[in-house]
Amino acid sequence: MMRLTRNRILSAALAGAGFVACGLASLPAVAEGSMVVRDFVLSHGIEGREPISNTDSFHVEDRKAFAFVRIHNTGAPTTMSFVWNHGERHHATVPVTIGTSPGWRTWSNIKLQAGDWHVKLVDGGGEVLLEKAFTVGPRMADPMTPMASPSNGGQEMRGPRDIPASVAYPSR
Repeated sequence: MMRLTRNRILSAALAGAGFVACGLASLPAVAEGSMVVRDFVLSHGIEGREPISNTDSFHVEDRKAFAFVRIHNTGAPTTMSFVWNHGERHHATVPVTIGTSPGWRTWSNIKLQAGDWHVKLVDGGGEVLLEKAFTVGPRMADPMTPMASPSNGGQEMRGPRDIPASVAYPSR
């Protein structure tokens, strides 16, 4: 009887080690009534309730920046806020509800202006949980605007910047 019990314990331990090795048990345990932020991502957009990119660099042509968060919440629903700052100036505070779920997803977005930004995820008590900084660059140059290039003797050309027209558009 004792031998059978030892074999079962050993089998269970080996199976558990196999799950960990395969990544199936990679998420830490979450205590009842607690909350863990799983993801906090800046993105160019959201599709299917998921971020389409993970970035810290935008251009004003992107129009919007999205802050996405995924939270494992075993407690009661709660409120958090995304706090957006442009430089040192407060831009917006966007409250969001976090429901009870192992993977609650929510996001906020802002219209972009050039400069340095940061967004904070703040809990209901005002404590900053996470913060991300990002930069919004000025309008990108139109690659088809006339320009002078050293490779063509300083003459104006149309085409991708600093590439001779004969390389960008081979002649026949």
